[in-house]
Amino acid sequence: MLRRNRISFMEERLRRLEEQNAYLWQEKAFGIEALDAAASLGHFDTSMNKLEDPLPILRETVKRVQGLIPLKAAVIYLVGDDSSFYPAYCSPPDALPELEKRVATLIEDRTFVWAIKRRKPVLTEFKEKRAPLLLHVLSTISRTRGMLVGVMDKGWEEISDYALSLLSVALTASAGALESFELYRNLRSLNRDLSSKMAQLEDSRNELERYHVVLEEQVETRTRELAQANDEMKMEIAERMRAEEELRSSESMLKHALEGVGEGIWMWDVASGEVDLSPLSMEILGCAADVAACPPEMRRMEGWERLIHPDDIEKVRYKRQKCLAGDTQGYRVEYRVPGGDGTVRWILERARVVLRDDARKPLRIAGTHSDVTERRELEDQIRFQATHDYLTGLPNRYLFYDRFSQAIAYARRK
Repeated sequence: MLRRNRISFMEERLRRLEEQNAYLWQEKAFGIEALDAAASLGHFDTSMNKLEDPLPILRETVKRVQGLIPLKAAVIYLVGDDSSFYPAYCSPPDALPELEKRVATLIEDRTFVWAIKRRKPVLTEFKEKRAPLLLHVLSTISRTRGMLVGVMDKGWEEISDYALSLLSVALTASAGALESFELYRNLRSLNRDLSSKMAQLEDSRNELERYHVVLEEQVETRTRELAQANDEMKMEIAERMRAEEELRSSESMLKHALEGVGEGIWMWDVASGEVDLSPLSMEILGCAADVAACPPEMRRMEGWERLIHPDDIEKVRYKRQKCLAGDTQGYRVEYRVPGGDGTVRWILERARVVLRDDARKPLRIAGTHSDVTERRELEDQIRFQATHDYLTGLPNRYLFYDRFSQAIAYARRK
């Protein structure tokens, strides 16, 4: 009897060991299958840089999920630009209206939000004899990409732990694929914008080159004209110098010679501040040519400076101060003199120290006045023609390029 009991005990123990061994072999097979599935679920073969929309990724995601867990229907919600969820793919499509109603209920009772924060599979309870829903968030390290909502085809207890773990692997890989797709899509958009801007820049560069050629031709023409005018001016100056040399013996003859070419003469006594102006010089400055009729303040430098345009006075004072300090032997400056009738004349003032004391400080400065209004107006006209369109009168690209270069130079100095 004792022997039979021992044999029965050993047979029962052997049966349990065989069942345990079979279970372990089954678990081992499940583990190997899970590893193989994880290796295939962890990546997508779809070329992200060629996709125009994420639909192939979503379709493959639902296919992989249904291969792990049988679902009657499944819908994937994605996060839009305004951070709201919208249904991007549903299988089968006719199940979408019913699923949207059930998802709206989950949003109201905050189950949807809880599933997002949980980042694991979430199963809803049976309600009103309807199949439970499986929820799992699609998220990456950077952000939440979407949510999988599926209608279960079997009970929660019939799903293995391996399937649930692989579900998280598959959906994490899907979220990464969606993020890669968005990155490639943004890169394609940036490349298109960059190509468009590069084409625009190339067109602008070509147009600027054409304008540059035209402007070079204009500058060459102007240069020839100015060179010719300069030669003529040099000849005129040479003739004037010969005339001055001949008339140097007489101060009155020198004054008449200078006034004959339209230049007034003045003499400044630095020590006393008194200024002696010739009749033509007073006329050029806008005063009466008669010395007796000239206001007394015009006999001093302060009265003279009051005739100068306010925007030019500092420039004139700077030139004169450099000469008085001994930095220069003379100076040359152009400034405006407003007239009583509203007109403005341009005056060219040239001066030179003619007498110094023992300390080499200037005592007397002599100079001339010339009315260069016509020349300045001609220069302004030439400058306007070079920087504005001939037909419309609008600024051309040369002016734009000039101002743009000045702005860049100013920015670099800052």
